[in-house]
Amino acid sequence: MFGLFKRKAKDNSSQYAYAPGTRIAYDPGLVGDLKDDHQKLVGLYTQVCNAYDKSDKEALKNHLLNFKVELTSHLLRENTKLYVYLKSKFDSDPNNRELVTDMQREMGKIGHDVFQFLRDASQPNMVYDAKFKHQLDQIGAILVTRIKAEEDMLYELYTPIEAA
Repeated sequence: MFGLFKRKAKDNSSQYAYAPGTRIAYDPGLVGDLKDDHQKLVGLYTQVCNAYDKSDKEALKNHLLNFKVELTSHLLRENTKLYVYLKSKFDSDPNNRELVTDMQREMGKIGHDVFQFLRDASQPNMVYDAKFKHQLDQIGAILVTRIKAEEDMLYELYTPIEAA
C-alpha cells in the first residue's frame, strides 16, 4: 500500500553521447529553455524601460535586479551547458569551434559591460537621467542583436553527438 507513494528512481542514463572530454550530454530542452530565457530578459528589459518612462524609481530598481538575476542564470546555463558542449563537439572542426569561441568571448564582454551597468544602476545615489537612459537604450540594442545571433546561428549548431 505504501509503495504507491515511493518516488520512482530517476534514470540518470542518457540516450545521448557526452561531448568528448566532458560529462555534458545533449539536452533536447536546452535551446527551448534558452529561448524562454531570452523572452524573459526582453520582458524584464521592457519593464525597466516602462518604469523609467513613468519615473518610478522603486519599480525601476526592482526590475533591474530581476533582470540581473535572470541574466546571471541564463549566462551560467549557456556557459556550462551550451558553450562547453559545442566547443568540445567541434574540437576537430576549426571553423565551427572558432565561431563558438568567438561568440562565447563576445558574450563574456557583453556580460561584463551589462553587469557593470547594473552595478552602477543599483547604487543608492544613482540618478536615472538622460545618460542612464542612453546606456539603457544601448543595452537594449545589444540584447536584441545578440539574441538574434544566438538563435539564428549558435543554437542551430546545438545538435546531438552520435553515440560511438
